[in-house]
Amino acid sequence: KMLKWTAMSFRVQLSTDHLTVEPGNAQPLSLTIEHEGEEVEAYELSVHGLDPSWYAIPMPSVEIEPQGTRTERMLFRMPRETDSRAGIYSFVVQVRSLATGEAKECPAILEIKPYHNINVDVNPKKVSVTPTNQRGVFEVCVMNLGNQEANVQIYATDVDDQCVFEFDQDRVILAPG
Repeated sequence: KMLKWTAMSFRVQLSTDHLTVEPGNAQPLSLTIEHEGEEVEAYELSVHGLDPSWYAIPMPSVEIEPQGTRTERMLFRMPRETDSRAGIYSFVVQVRSLATGEAKECPAILEIKPYHNINVDVNPKKVSVTPTNQRGVFEVCVMNLGNQEANVQIYATDVDDQCVFEFDQDRVILAPG
């Protein structure tokens, strides 16, 4: 009795190895699989190294005809929130044969673009001054709702040029969130 061994092989290629995404927007990434085998083959697609909420794989498993090629798209979508930190992230797209377990990996880089969103609140909203009480005290709350560190300079003006404002700190560095 003679055993027949067939090498199931395939090739994988990404449309790009550097993906740039602006938080709040989406960017597609195409993956092409070239199946070199003589039988229909099923493959599983996965992404490793990124927060799972940052991407979607519409077809996580696909079947390809003998000697066939198939292109699938993944969607990378960063929420516009402080947890989507600006920066460069390495990740791997993996394609694994469900028949043989053979896996191929394509390394790539995801660049999350920075965005700025500074929120300022002043309390109280209004202060009265008199000749005997010429000081008013305000509390200024500055929040960094962007996705990268912010260097903020705080200043205030009076439209009538009647007041002088002094701050305990006129420059602050705020981490995201």
